[in-house]
Amino acid sequence: LDAELLTGRLDVQGQGAAFWAACRAYADKVVRFEQGRLPVQSGALLYSFGTDGPTADAREYLAGKLAAHISSPGFRHLPAFPPLPPTLLFDSGATTAALLAALSEQRPALVFTTSHGLADPQDWGALTDCSFVGPSGGTPLSARVVPAQPFAPGAIVFSFACFSAGVPKLSALGFLFNDPKSELPGGPCVSPLPRKLLAHPEGPIAFIGHVDLATSGAFAGLLRGAGPQAFIDFFEWSIGGFGTIGQAMYSLRAQFDESVHALVPCLTPIVRMRTPVTPDEQLRRWIRYYDSQGYMLLGDPVLRVRDGMVRQPGPESLQ
Repeated sequence: LDAELLTGRLDVQGQGAAFWAACRAYADKVVRFEQGRLPVQSGALLYSFGTDGPTADAREYLAGKLAAHISSPGFRHLPAFPPLPPTLLFDSGATTAALLAALSEQRPALVFTTSHGLADPQDWGALTDCSFVGPSGGTPLSARVVPAQPFAPGAIVFSFACFSAGVPKLSALGFLFNDPKSELPGGPCVSPLPRKLLAHPEGPIAFIGHVDLATSGAFAGLLRGAGPQAFIDFFEWSIGGFGTIGQAMYSLRAQFDESVHALVPCLTPIVRMRTPVTPDEQLRRWIRYYDSQGYMLLGDPVLRVRDGMVRQPGPESLQ
């Protein structure tokens, strides 16, 4: 369903009557967005840092390249929706306090973060900041610190982090590496942060994240079409004004199809004989396969970001 029909899911904070009230708050928010009463600017806020190998890779090869592309003449967009210069919270500026302040004051159409996501049963997927080193420290952005006042109203939040969208019952990558802790406490569930944000009446309209361990295979050049291009496509389709949020997810989903094809030489004896694949390469392809199916859209997939954008003068034609 995800690959063919571009589905979304809705899970919000609360139980019983509070849950359904939060669902109603989200539905009302969608209507206000489509009516232009929850306006956003045609720009993005990017948040990234590098305090260890994984975050440094994401800072340089993902967030850094996205920031450069959105500011370049090569960024594709409808003429009525030229992107504003992005707001960059990078390196020492990538603190939870700075992110909270920015999203309480600004109205970017897209918020893109790269960080670790906490593997903590009390706070699954909370987003770390630049003071987080190794397995601890820092002040993560969690559901508990989201303010009651307007916070990223009308934005799409895309968090490249482990467990940022949800938690499976069994970690596929943990299972692959024979990790005795691959069975995750509390799973399967949607992570607390997106549930809080979607229920917020003056909060984001959609949240995209990962439901397991996110890896650099999403942007490192393992397969044809790999690299940041899928994320660039997401930026152009969303804040460039071309299509719906679901359509903007297409390139990310297409990476899963590529990962399946790349596994064929590893699985079929006859093909394996004709196209030898080293054990290390087999492992990378399995990682890529599991990683690429982990992205999930929480929110309405047929929302068009341009419906809520403050328009710039210009004809409605393709550039």
